[in-house]
Amino acid sequence: MTTQQASFLELDGLRKEYNGVVALTDCSLAIGRGEFITLLGPSGCGKTTTLRAIAGFVRPDAGEIRLDGSVLSAASAHVAPEKRDIGMVFQSYAVWPHMSVRKNIELPLRLRKVPGAEIRRRVDETLQLCRLDGFADRDPHQLSGGQLQRVALARALVYRPRLVLLDEPLSNLDVALREDLRREIGRLHKLIGATFVLVTHDQVEAMSLSDRVVVMRQGRIEQIGAPEEIYRSPRTEFVAQFVGAANLLRGSIAAAAPAAGGADAAARCRVRVGGLTLAVRPWAGAAEGDAVTLAVHPEVIRILPPGQGDRAENLFEGTVRAAYFLGRTQEIVVDVEGVELRTVQVRSETFHAGQPVLLSIPGDAIIPLGRQGQAAAVRPTLLS
Repeated sequence: MTTQQASFLELDGLRKEYNGVVALTDCSLAIGRGEFITLLGPSGCGKTTTLRAIAGFVRPDAGEIRLDGSVLSAASAHVAPEKRDIGMVFQSYAVWPHMSVRKNIELPLRLRKVPGAEIRRRVDETLQLCRLDGFADRDPHQLSGGQLQRVALARALVYRPRLVLLDEPLSNLDVALREDLRREIGRLHKLIGATFVLVTHDQVEAMSLSDRVVVMRQGRIEQIGAPEEIYRSPRTEFVAQFVGAANLLRGSIAAAAPAAGGADAAARCRVRVGGLTLAVRPWAGAAEGDAVTLAVHPEVIRILPPGQGDRAENLFEGTVRAAYFLGRTQEIVVDVEGVELRTVQVRSETFHAGQPVLLSIPGDAIIPLGRQGQAAAVRPTLLS
């Protein structure tokens, strides 16, 4: 990201308390012009407070917000929401029920006293952009949830804001509509080129739409990175579990190995977890006796057909404790020497409790998180 890009929207040391409860602390973030950024985390993590602070609905107790070089919030200044030139899409649509689709979309332009001919031109253009052609004269009660959210999007885009904020816009929709509108939001972002900031607790939305993902927890930023980086190289146990639903295996290093890139490319650390010993790709600073937490995504654990484990790495016999059919995949919980592993399988075979199985975990797909839950200096390969 260039310096110019980084300076488009800047959050510098934001802090916010509500009745003595810290909702946001030490929140600093630089967003480039035209980026799609997602604030991702569970309820109460501070993501909505951050979004509302950017919008101007919440005034931070400390820190600054700057947009394109201009201060929006600081100790001595606070620009009102309506003067920030920011488009906002709410979770609840916030569409006026007594106004037609066209009148809802026109409203921001009328408030800005745009001439009538220009209003008609921009509304017609935005109706087409948001695929609402033919719905202009309908009332909100005649629309589906997905269509209502398109109206909310159109209203936020019609006055061409530099920045668009989306507060969990898909959470009230059913699964099929969510997928459709998620693609629509991605298409609109590419077409109009504005900067988008999305708040969600849904990792699929975050991963599929974002240039970068900001994972938040307990009012703090836990990790910032591209979706692939966040998923494949989580820095903390929280990120590994929240984003990748990873198995967390706590153990100790039984034998260290040369750092990755050494003379022996096949070298492995040996990590003891319960009754298991795992061969793991080496990382800088690993020392025998150190405590370590390993993250293993469910989809990298393979259940092998009989007779196919001759060359497999980290091969273990286990027993199925539970099996859940999820349609395209199955989630299988397997006990291996007292260690419970959750796997995701695409095989059509039906698994059942009590069934013996053979598991393999590729060493390059095991992510060492270290003693404090921080990612070790290694970028594992995620195997399909």
